[in-house]
Amino acid sequence: MNQGPFDNDNQFVVSYELLQLLRWLLEFEQDALKKLIQKSITTGTLISSSDLDEDLQSSIIDFFTMLEVLLYESIDEHKMQNVFQKNLIPAINHIDSKVYNNYDADIVNASVNKAKNNSSTRDSAKDIFCKELLKRWKPTKNTIVN
Repeated sequence: MNQGPFDNDNQFVVSYELLQLLRWLLEFEQDALKKLIQKSITTGTLISSSDLDEDLQSSIIDFFTMLEVLLYESIDEHKMQNVFQKNLIPAINHIDSKVYNNYDADIVNASVNKAKNNSSTRDSAKDIFCKELLKRWKPTKNTIVN
């Protein structure tokens, strides 16, 4: 049975990862947090203490639950991106260095991004990467081809 953000005693639990995120936000994103708070104040969404009711507790729980969901989704996306890039690195490393000098970093990055966005498997990513690289390649008369 999934208890969500509650433990066995029905106490609200905040994960260590979420606490680390909150600490990081407070340490490095104070300006962004301040802008969010100012936006909330100007839109009139903050309520006075006299308007507090039972919904406030559920709002806080919903906020932390959503924040934790977004955190874990971001962690999963980051892990997937790292796996994807590690799978493409062998293909990138097989580019002949003499020819590679004719590819600037923008061409390689654009090809990697296209492969990342349009592939469902490792093999299709490699194929898309190679096709995109060839599409974007502008050989010069000095290009050495083996």
